[in-house]
Amino acid sequence: MPTLQRTFDTLSNSRSIRSHLYGIICATTLSYVWVIDPNLQHYSLQLTGILFLLFLVVQKFAGKRVGSFNTDSTPYELIIITTALFVLVGSTGGIGSIFLPLAYGLLFLSVLTLHTSTIVTLTASIPLFLWAISQHALTMHDIATLLSFPALLPLLLFARQEHKRIQVDEQSLESSGKYMQESGLFLSTFLLPKLEKLLELSQYPEHNNDTLQRQILLILEATKDLMEDQKHT
Repeated sequence: MPTLQRTFDTLSNSRSIRSHLYGIICATTLSYVWVIDPNLQHYSLQLTGILFLLFLVVQKFAGKRVGSFNTDSTPYELIIITTALFVLVGSTGGIGSIFLPLAYGLLFLSVLTLHTSTIVTLTASIPLFLWAISQHALTMHDIATLLSFPALLPLLLFARQEHKRIQVDEQSLESSGKYMQESGLFLSTFLLPKLEKLLELSQYPEHNNDTLQRQILLILEATKDLMEDQKHT
């Protein structure tokens, strides 16, 4: 049964990753088509506002905390927020847009919320989109701006690994704290009263032999159960 559950989780995780990758590709394509069309570009700010509101509505109906973004986010959420950002940046100057820092913000947010392959795809999509919509020859400053995104990738992946390690450490500490609490309860509510009972019975062992054995067996069984619980945490 645990093996089947792990298999199901792996398949579900794989589907989630693929759907996020397709979401980024769709968002990049839709944004490019919108921004390069002069007729559509006039309505870019309105589209950005509508997409942002739609993102909040989707999260509200999904029962999530409004504004949150994580690995459980649907590809629709990723398409909406990425398209909104790309259209906003693309319609306000592309590489020279005052909103370009928002793209860096999305990348740093993705470190804490998305899968590694999704982070890599998103990091590659941003400079590719900016280059594709550029209407002039790239200057050295423009090239440096584009290269800054893939240059950030090692730092982003390192930050992701550190974040995961901290999460594992926190879970381990939480598990240890829970075990210590359970051990304390075991000692105070079960073991100590039983030992006091054994001490009392041991005063007349010839009359309480069967009772003594039963009490010792209870202590042994309870101790084994506690140790088994610790193995599974």
